[in-house]
Amino acid sequence: MQRKAVVVGVSQYLKQDLGNFASFSNNANAIADILEPTFTVKRLPEVVEGDRVRVGKNGITFDRLETEIKHLFTTTDLETVLFYFSGHGLRGQQFHPKTYLATTESEKYDEGYRKSIEIDTIKKFLKDCPAREQIVWLDCCYGGDLVDFRELVDQNDGKTRLIITASRQQEIAYQEIAGEKGAFTKVLVEALARTGETERRITCASIEDAVREKLQNLQYPQMPQFYRTPNKTIEFWERKAMTQDKQIVQNANQSEKNSEHKLQGNDRMDVQQRKIATLKKEADIIYQQWESEMSDEQRSKLWLRLEQKQSQLKDAEQS
Repeated sequence: MQRKAVVVGVSQYLKQDLGNFASFSNNANAIADILEPTFTVKRLPEVVEGDRVRVGKNGITFDRLETEIKHLFTTTDLETVLFYFSGHGLRGQQFHPKTYLATTESEKYDEGYRKSIEIDTIKKFLKDCPAREQIVWLDCCYGGDLVDFRELVDQNDGKTRLIITASRQQEIAYQEIAGEKGAFTKVLVEALARTGETERRITCASIEDAVREKLQNLQYPQMPQFYRTPNKTIEFWERKAMTQDKQIVQNANQSEKNSEHKLQGNDRMDVQQRKIATLKKEADIIYQQWESEMSDEQRSKLWLRLEQKQSQLKDAEQS
């Protein structure tokens, strides 16, 4: 079963009236980390930290974000698609106000915003999306404009949809006092956690119940909105009881290390090929960052990182 998630955290904005919050990228990384065992996850904007791809605190352009969203919802060979966004939600001043997801380039234009993703665009993509299971989670202000999606989740088209927004249309979405994560994402991650004392399946209904309860307990004045297809279930994974015995965990880790030392012949070659593929991917990401970066200083730093990564790739290919 093909499952793909595009996880976005926009922490950098060019306009001063939109604050830069590290918690937006922290939110996205927390969601991506917990989804990766069962979803192929694309993190945006991506950066390479050590040997890992992470959601960075740099910006993302309107064109890039729109392209990635369109690709997610139009790909034809996926069973489940998931779009998560953490960043600023914007509300226009039109007679019937439009709601937008902000990109790094977002700015006011007439009564609305330009270089921003309209919620109506997400709605259209969902309506035409070929995937059987469709999930959208928005941790941003004014996300409740998705009330217009009730008709979509109720329609009998064979699709199962789960849409959750951090707040109602007129509400802001709160960040934790410590500033590390948004209140909504914090409870959503806890609801998705795969560890617990008992086994149970995590479904749309169980996520909704857990988020409601946990956010209410935090006493933030925001009310998440839930929209899901009636009488349908999306199973995220089965939550297994896991031992807390540290010694058993250590033994398992040691066993894995011992197995790595025993790799011979084709197995060792496979490891080297995967290493080369990873280095190529990391080099491509750094190059994309270099192309989109506007600061000369940052471009110079990225170019040095690219040269280092290419040197590592050359050594790996020759070994």
